[in-house]
Amino acid sequence: MLLPIKDDVGGAIAYRIYENIETYLKESEWCYYKSNSEVIEILGNYKKDLHLHLQNPEVLKVVAEKTGAGSLIYLEALNQVKGLDLAIKVIGENGEDIYFNERIHLEQDEITIVTQTIRNWLDVYEKVIPYDARVTGVLGNQFTFDVGKSFGVSEGTEIQITRPHRKKRHPLLKEIVSWETKLIATGRVFHTTKDQSQGKVEKYEDQKRLEINDWILIKNQKKMTDENIVS
Repeated sequence: MLLPIKDDVGGAIAYRIYENIETYLKESEWCYYKSNSEVIEILGNYKKDLHLHLQNPEVLKVVAEKTGAGSLIYLEALNQVKGLDLAIKVIGENGEDIYFNERIHLEQDEITIVTQTIRNWLDVYEKVIPYDARVTGVLGNQFTFDVGKSFGVSEGTEIQITRPHRKKRHPLLKEIVSWETKLIATGRVFHTTKDQSQGKVEKYEDQKRLEINDWILIKNQKKMTDENIVS
C-alpha cells in the first residue's frame, strides 16, 4: 500500500507522484497492490499533522491490520532552494520493521525524474524480498499461495515452505538486513491460475504444520509474459 505522500507545496507534487507510482504498482508483477482508499477513513482522525502520525508505528500497524496490507510505502518529496530531497521507506505490517530505506537529493524537480527514481528504488527492493510468495490458505496437507502462471508457476513446480524466526537489524540504522528462516516443508504445485496456485506438502521437516503467511520459495521458476500464458 502506498501511504499519503509528504511534500511541502500543498500536495501539488505529491499528487502527481502518487498517480504515477500507483499506476506502476498496479501493473507490477512483483506485488499485489492494495488501494489506499480504505485508509482514508482510518486516517480521518489524524488530518492534523498527518505525516507526523505516519511516523508512529502504532498508527501504521492499525493501517496495515485494517487494510490487510503486507507492507507500506512512505514517500517524501521536499523542495529545496535548488532541486528536491526525495526519500522512501518500505515499512512492515507491524509498523516498525524497515525493509528498505533510501534518500537522495535531485538537482531537478521534474516529475518524470522523480518518479523514475522511485521506480528504480522499487525495482531494487523487489530483488531483496526474501520470498517468492506467501501462503494464503491451508487445508490439511494442501495449501494456496498468491502467485501463479504470471510468475512462471506451473503444475509440478517444486516449492519450499519456510518461516522466519529471527530478523537481523543493521546495528546503526535499525533496518532489517536479513532474516533467519526455518524450513517447514517441501511440496509440489498441482493446480495454478494466472494469479494463484495450489500445492500439496510432500514432506514435513518437523512437527510444525503450515500457517497462513508462511513463505514460499519456488524452485526454478521462470517469469512468463501474458503472451506466454495465452499460448
